[in-house]
Amino acid sequence: MNRTAETTEQGNVRRLDLLDVLLIFARHKWLIIAWALAGVVIAIIAILRSTTLYKSQATIMPPEQQQSSAALLSQLGALTAFAGVGSNLGLKNPADLYIAILQTNLVADDMVNHFHLMDVYKIPDLDAAAGTLRKRSKFAANKDGLIQVSVEDPDPKFAATLVNGYADELFQQNNRLAIGAATQRRQFFQQQLAEEKDRLADAEIGLKQTQQSTGVLQLSGQAQNIIGQEASLHATITSREVELGALLASSTEQNPDVVHLREELKGLREQLQLLQKGTNGAMLSQREFPEAGLVYIRKERDLQYHQTLYDLLLRQLEAARIDEAKASPTVQMVDPPQIPRGRSWPKPFIFILAGLVIGTMFGCIRVVVIYVYDYVESDPRLRDRFAQVKQAMHLRG
Repeated sequence: MNRTAETTEQGNVRRLDLLDVLLIFARHKWLIIAWALAGVVIAIIAILRSTTLYKSQATIMPPEQQQSSAALLSQLGALTAFAGVGSNLGLKNPADLYIAILQTNLVADDMVNHFHLMDVYKIPDLDAAAGTLRKRSKFAANKDGLIQVSVEDPDPKFAATLVNGYADELFQQNNRLAIGAATQRRQFFQQQLAEEKDRLADAEIGLKQTQQSTGVLQLSGQAQNIIGQEASLHATITSREVELGALLASSTEQNPDVVHLREELKGLREQLQLLQKGTNGAMLSQREFPEAGLVYIRKERDLQYHQTLYDLLLRQLEAARIDEAKASPTVQMVDPPQIPRGRSWPKPFIFILAGLVIGTMFGCIRVVVIYVYDYVESDPRLRDRFAQVKQAMHLRG
């Protein structure tokens, strides 16, 4: 199998096949072996000069996502029949959220200050020490929702200590964020409840004045049914809007809870429109009541609406108070860190193999260079042209 063709000065063609190439390398085998050994020696020196690191790792179970407000609202009885839209929306792996918390600058700076890593790493800058810690720390989420935390350090005991430090930081940050969100939610609902209490009082006064002016004191059962359902729907919509506002105060539109509430509100508004148009079939439209009855209906509906909304907000406020009062979910250590016995870096086998391969490659390149140089020197025409090239390069330099 021909590989290349070479023409000598006399015009004879000289061909190189695979055996010729193997013969060339075989003649310089000791040179290739010497380069390979040199690569191995350099790899051994690199191993000896590299910082020996030991890896300690642990498995953490993140806190469960709790939604006590939604749990309490689910006990409202018939009102929850209108809240089924979008209930199949699922949350992403919660471990990703806690990994993002562990990777924040706040956690890194706290770790550096708590364990005096600037002195340990002999780095005077806080950001540089935090960067070194990040390079030696790894976080991964398993399919089962657990978090793998691993840290490398020259001291095996200190590596395990740093892993425990990350677990403590996760607990502290989760506790701070959980309490902050619950407090913000409680204050929000407390303000909404106070405003709704005033509106409820105004509705009661308005209904009393309507009874005195129209003389209507009681509605038929069918009209009462219409008012009750419309008021309940309207109050549920307003309650969900308030809950959505509380969520948007501390999250974005991409939050799964925000998406869930928007889908739920869409379905509730469609049901309210059907009820107001009188298209339900089982109920009469408000247009079929006398004028005096209509005035009373509107006031009765407003009163029931504000009463129902007040009850909903009161339950949400109680749920927020419970979330604020109770301790945040606990970060549990499933597999605590162990003091590593074997080093994780450098890996001698990989270093020596890489040195052997790279040294062999350089040896082969050296053999090719020698062959090309000898071939040029053996051909007067090529030797003269090569000399001209060297002279031209020298003159330009």
